[in-house]
Amino acid sequence: MKTVVAAMIWQDGRLLLVRPREAGKFTFVGGKMRWYEYLFWLLWGGYALALRREVGEEIGKGVRIVRMGRPIMTKGEGHPKDRTVCLIYVPVQIEGEPKPRNEIGEVFWATPEDIFSLYHENQITDATVWGYLALAANIN
Repeated sequence: MKTVVAAMIWQDGRLLLVRPREAGKFTFVGGKMRWYEYLFWLLWGGYALALRREVGEEIGKGVRIVRMGRPIMTKGEGHPKDRTVCLIYVPVQIEGEPKPRNEIGEVFWATPEDIFSLYHENQITDATVWGYLALAANIN
């Protein structure tokens, strides 16, 4: 089973989305956990190491996570290679200006209206929409 962590960065009524250079659809900052991050998770019960690495790799070393919430949704889904993928969505607050790095081609602060427009235009992943809906249901 592969485990993917996703940082749901919500500020001023907007959600930070990234578009990979190759994939073409908007998604959350995040990615697959590495083997040593599983060990960290097993020993200390967290996924912070993987989230911090992914944030640094995708939107900049100048961005700092200042608060990490508890995961609000975990979703398992089929994988094309008959593997199960576990998605861990974590609400995150950051400091610093996100900029696209490495495999990321674009950074976009999306309003709720933008998210649904992107969905209707098939420009956002389904998992990102489900994560947004879970986040929206938990915002005060």
